[in-house]
Amino acid sequence: MAAPSSGELSLFKTALEMEFNDYTNTMPYSIYRDSVNGATPVSLTNMSTGAGGFDAINSGSSSKPDGSIPHSMSEFYSYDHDASPITQIGSTYSGSYSSTSWQTVAIPVSAYKGKTVRFIFHYVSGTSYTGDLQIDQVAFPVWFPFFSAWSSITSTFGTSSFNSGSVGNGGGNFQTTTTDTSSYASASWSTVAAGQTSLRWNGRTGGTPSGGTGLSSGFGGSGYYVYAEVSGSGYSNKNFWLRSGTHDIDNQVGTPYFGFRLGRYGSTIGTLKVYIEEI
Repeated sequence: MAAPSSGELSLFKTALEMEFNDYTNTMPYSIYRDSVNGATPVSLTNMSTGAGGFDAINSGSSSKPDGSIPHSMSEFYSYDHDASPITQIGSTYSGSYSSTSWQTVAIPVSAYKGKTVRFIFHYVSGTSYTGDLQIDQVAFPVWFPFFSAWSSITSTFGTSSFNSGSVGNGGGNFQTTTTDTSSYASASWSTVAAGQTSLRWNGRTGGTPSGGTGLSSGFGGSGYYVYAEVSGSGYSNKNFWLRSGTHDIDNQVGTPYFGFRLGRYGSTIGTLKVYIEEI
């Protein structure tokens, strides 16, 4: 339970939000002190800066303290210590795109220069089996000093492994969820593998297994891509999460872009959103 958005704020209840993710927790102060290993007395400064045994401020909360002097209780209005740390970037992609071609997507990520991030795809399936979504050639932004310019390193999915550790400082280490959950924070992860198992992202060559859905090959006419298998238990409105490994975005002039190729062919294509997570 997050801190309230208005009215009186309690210093102690804010500490409970910081330690137990629950502003409304009724634990007495004495029990709190005994149960939190090494915690110092509740302090606005410590809570705002992560000092004295308190966790760092969750940057994923839409409202949060800035950690700078002067610290103020009002900075904790609506603070949610266990809020999802992801932010949507780019557009929301829904419905069919083309029966013959891949869509090229490029998203500017200048706001994340100088940070370590991971990129996350969240697909919510449509109402039937004709909603297999495909992703290929994920491109991580990289600064090339020799040219003093931004370019990209592309993760081309391999024939036996979908974890390309050398791509984008490890960003090519893709993982998928295997169960239906709308919450990124509570998702569990597995490596991506070739197959056609429902409720997960699979590696694939050629077309997708179900008729009337999916482009007939990877981008460029060959090679592996990953796709969300929605047959069986994979629809309706089921959640498919795919995330990259961590990637460092250099703090340089100009605009870095995150990109990928997107296949959206089928009569019941659902909705894809792309997120970024600060690590």
